[in-house]
Amino acid sequence: MEIISFKTFLKSIKCLIVDVDDSDASISFTEHVFLDKYLAEFPQLEPVQKFMRIILTGLSQNSYLSVKEKRETIEWYKRYFAEKLDIITEALEAEKYEAEYEQNVAAEASKLHNN
Repeated sequence: MEIISFKTFLKSIKCLIVDVDDSDASISFTEHVFLDKYLAEFPQLEPVQKFMRIILTGLSQNSYLSVKEKRETIEWYKRYFAEKLDIITEALEAEKYEAEYEQNVAAEASKLHNN
C-alpha cells in the first residue's frame, strides 16, 4: 500500500472535481465549488434565495464551466433580479393578500357553518 502526502492527495482530488483548463490553472478548486458566498448579493426574498441556492449548487457541480463563466452566469442572474425586483415584490405582495383573503373567507364560512 502506497502512502501519499496530503498535498498530492489534494492535487489528485482537484483533477477529479474540476476539469481545469489553462485559464483556470492558477485558480483554486474552491473558487469552482464554493459559490454560496454569492448568495448574499441577491435580494433577500425567500423565493429568490431558494432559486439562487439551486443555481449556485448546479454551477458548483459543473466541471465544464470555467470560474469566469460561472461568475458571468451569476452576474447575469444579479442583473436579471435587479431589473425584475419590482415585479417580484408586487407578485409576493399579491400572493400574501390572496392568502389572507382565502383565510378570511374560510373563517367566515366556518362561522356560518357553526351557527
